[in-house]
Formats: sequence, C-alpha cells, structure tokens
Amino acid sequence: MHWKTVILLIAGTLFCLGSAGYGLVRVILRPRPDDGIDESHWELEDRHPALQRYQRWTQITLTAVIISMLLLFLCICV
Repeated sequence: MHWKTVILLIAGTLFCLGSAGYGLVRVILRPRPDDGIDESHWELEDRHPALQRYQRWTQITLTAVIISMLLLFLCICV
C-alpha cells in the first residue's frame, strides 16, 4: 500500500473521530449553570473541576482535528 493511502486513511479517521468528539464534548461536558462555577473565584482558587475537564477535552479534540487536517493537507500537496 502506498504511504499516501495509509496517511489519508489515518488522517481521515482521526478527523472524523476528532470532529465527533468535539461535538460530544460541546454537548455533554459543557458546564451547566447550576454547577456552581460562578461561586469560584478564578483569581484566587484553582479552576472548577467541571470547567477544567471541559477545557482539557476541548483542547484534545481540537488538537486531533488540527493534526489530521495538516496530515490531509500534506498528502494533497506532496
């Protein structure tokens, strides 16, 4: 199998999984207004655990999407 085909399969799968994961994170892990985030003082305390989990998974899924887009672009250009 040609190396471009392998990279396209991996990057395409990663793009689909990252996009679906980002959508799920935005729907499922989004902090609700009743989680008590407003009571925490972000200047003085650590971040709220729900907000911290949401931001971490958002960064992970967006990183997966960006890496897969770069790999797809690389396969198209080379």
